[in-house]
Amino acid sequence: IRYASAFAQVLSFGAVAYAAVGVYFAAALRRPLVTAAVAVILQMVVALLPVSAGIRMATVSDPLRRLLLDRIEPNASLAEMLWPGERDFRSELIGQPVLSLAILTAVVLLLGMVSYARSEYDSRTRE
Repeated sequence: IRYASAFAQVLSFGAVAYAAVGVYFAAALRRPLVTAAVAVILQMVVALLPVSAGIRMATVSDPLRRLLLDRIEPNASLAEMLWPGERDFRSELIGQPVLSLAILTAVVLLLGMVSYARSEYDSRTRE
């Protein structure tokens, strides 16, 4: 039951964060589905960078991974599978993943709202 609730919490945070990123892509880009697919692949690659890389904070998957590691308290082999960029799992590297996700979600939603408010649509087709 403990693991199920941990996964449910992580999935709910992830759903909200990915939906916010999707809203931004839909509002700002011409082909949001293609761009979102590329962005998901890129963020998975970026999440494998060392912990010191600041760009990892701009992904959704890294805070989700840190949140899951914090919730389930894994053994060494599971920590190695979930935390492939580091040699050993240390709890001080987790930081505040919920705050990271909240900031990322708020920033992306704000950018999406600004982008949507600035977009103009023609009422008739162009010739």
